[in-house]
Amino acid sequence: MEDNNKQTKRRKTTTKEKADNLLKHAEDLGNHVVKGVSDFVDKNITPETIEKVKKEGKEFIDTAKSTAKTAAKKAKEVSDPVIDAASKTVKKVTADVKKTATANKAAIKPELYIQSLGNEISEDTLVEKFKEIWLKDHNISEIKDLKIYYKVEEGIAYFVVNGELTTPISLF
Repeated sequence: MEDNNKQTKRRKTTTKEKADNLLKHAEDLGNHVVKGVSDFVDKNITPETIEKVKKEGKEFIDTAKSTAKTAAKKAKEVSDPVIDAASKTVKKVTADVKKTATANKAAIKPELYIQSLGNEISEDTLVEKFKEIWLKDHNISEIKDLKIYYKVEEGIAYFVVNGELTTPISLF
């Protein structure tokens, strides 16, 4: 049995030695690879290579900046006429709308005539008589709101300017 144990120990030792040798070989191989990479970097990555990469990188960045500026300029060249045209169109449409609104107001302006006991007076005449009296002491620009109340039974027009009653005017 002792011989058997010695043989097992030898096998264990032999297996351990093989594992150690394999480990040593792997370390040597790893060191060799690291040395090879290191030598390659030392031989091929020189200060000139680094400068070349920096220069080409700067050229690339400069080209990108120049391209971006050119694109922005082109976009402005294309968009400015579009914006101008849109602005002109908006102004024209606004003017047309104002003209139409003014035309519609003018087209519907009624004429008011009041008849009583054989007498007749128009709204325009009432306003003209009011202006004659008003302009003696005031300016037209002071009037923001004008309301006319005509009492047929009295033959008197009452004018309310900016919410305040003014002197009544006898018309007949």
